[in-house]
Amino acid sequence: MTIIGLILFYNKEKTFYKKSIERKSLRMEKFWSYFSVLDRWLKLKENNQKLDKCLKDLGYERVAVYGLGKLGEHLIAELENSQVKVICGIDQNINKGLGDIVTFCVGDKLPDIDVVIVTPVHDFYEIRDKLKAYVKCDIISLDEIVLRSELMKGLK
Repeated sequence: MTIIGLILFYNKEKTFYKKSIERKSLRMEKFWSYFSVLDRWLKLKENNQKLDKCLKDLGYERVAVYGLGKLGEHLIAELENSQVKVICGIDQNINKGLGDIVTFCVGDKLPDIDVVIVTPVHDFYEIRDKLKAYVKCDIISLDEIVLRSELMKGLK
């Protein structure tokens, strides 16, 4: 292998590893934001504070949950048997339904709801901007609901 070949190989490998590190860093940030929300949410639960009280205080009774991954699953479970009703789910994967929850894609006509709660908190602003074109209701992140609940309880 010539010197030029080695230099080209080195530059190619350097670029590959740099992109790999950037992807892993973004993934780490994403999981850290999810961990943070779950940790703070669990502290609320340990203090007998449920998210439905915050949602009711904000005037939300009929909600759609955007993102039916683990955070979405836990939110739906928490709101079950409360005065706040989960009317539907919204997810990129239309086959991702949870139990009796009807799932829609972004752009589908949604039932009458008061708010869309976005559970992929790391991507909230991007998702909110995408949803704004299709929904007339409020759009709020799970992180903000947890934060407001902490402030109500005096935990923050």
